Amino acid sequence: MYQNSPREKYYFYNSLSILLKALENKQTTIDLRNEASVYGTVEHVDAYMNVVMKDCLFTDPRGDKFPFEMFFVQARNIRFVQIPPKI
Repeated sequence: MYQNSPREKYYFYNSLSILLKALENKQTTIDLRNEASVYGTVEHVDAYMNVVMKDCLFTDPRGDKFPFEMFFVQARNIRFVQIPPKI
């Protein structure tokens, strides 16, 4: 686990980031505030809801697609996370 401080551990267990933690090693789409989206495998979620994804396909607001091996999504840029039905 990556929790380094008591504060981060508190945030992790007392926020919705625990739900995102359930998505680790699963594929999902994260919609961003700038109308872009990222589809890929969630590798790590921290207590502040920052997400590291791997093998991603980034779609910009114009619809252009760009592949990324690793992609970091800062929590403040997340608009919506699509939760798969099996979760």
